[in-house]
Amino acid sequence: MLPLDLAIARRRAYYLFGRLYLDGITAELLPQLQAIPELAEAAQPHDPDLAAAAHYQLTAVDVFPYESIFLDPSGLLGGPLSDEAADLYNSAGYEVLSDYDHLGHELGFLAHLCGMEAASRTRGSEEATALWASRQQSFLAGHLLRWLPPLVVAVQQAGSPFYTLLAGLTLELCVDHVQEDGRATLIFLPQSPQITGVDSSLKDITHMLATPPYSGLFLSHRAISALARHHELPRGFGDRVQILTNLLRTAGQYDAATAVFQDLAGIFNEAAIMYQEQHDGLPRLRPWLQPWQERVIQTADALEALTAVLSDFS
Repeated sequence: MLPLDLAIARRRAYYLFGRLYLDGITAELLPQLQAIPELAEAAQPHDPDLAAAAHYQLTAVDVFPYESIFLDPSGLLGGPLSDEAADLYNSAGYEVLSDYDHLGHELGFLAHLCGMEAASRTRGSEEATALWASRQQSFLAGHLLRWLPPLVVAVQQAGSPFYTLLAGLTLELCVDHVQEDGRATLIFLPQSPQITGVDSSLKDITHMLATPPYSGLFLSHRAISALARHHELPRGFGDRVQILTNLLRTAGQYDAATAVFQDLAGIFNEAAIMYQEQHDGLPRLRPWLQPWQERVIQTADALEALTAVLSDFS
């Protein structure tokens, strides 16, 4: 494919994928889905209400598709990563009013950059073409690919067939687009708190498990709730940290802590397998994937070690 045609094709794909993450499957996007038969088939039969409900369930309940949620050690939305994305958008003339680090906006930004590259190629401006192409590579290597691997795993574990397919195609698109970049080999995850000793508190454990850059995984509200139901334990209400805290506390009270921690280790071991599948299918992803692989295995090992000190939790 000629460079101009490739830039146009990427712009269309990034735009479509971004809108799907932001809005779900809408009547406006259905015709565009026909260009990708796999997605078009997965979107059928289309029911607007069911599609809206599925989108809300995934992006507002099961998985929070924000770079800051996956990479910021605070575990909070916004902050420096969101601000950095906003600055990059402004410098390139891409307007976003809020939620700057939402996956849909980050993909939309790449669509914008590809469109600018296509326009500069049409004009025959080599300098501008090189600039827009360079910005694409910087954003892919320094932002999107740093958190797409755990996002894809989180969507897989949420169990939505359409969005699982979409997430996989998104990762493939980005890996195909990015060029090898030495900066990506730098370890970018913060050092994870140690929770294997007897001095680890319930607060320490829940904070580590619920914070993706520490645990290696986005442990969803759905996964925690399913664990509580499986062991017939109350988990109360609140955000992920609160219900995980409640679950672990009641597990100790009902003499089910060992089983709960073993099942949590199983969730993280399952994620490790999913990361390995990403590596096997997309070997060029390795520089961005390896830190997540190592971290999730480290967490699974820590959870298994915790079974020896569970009597301290109440």
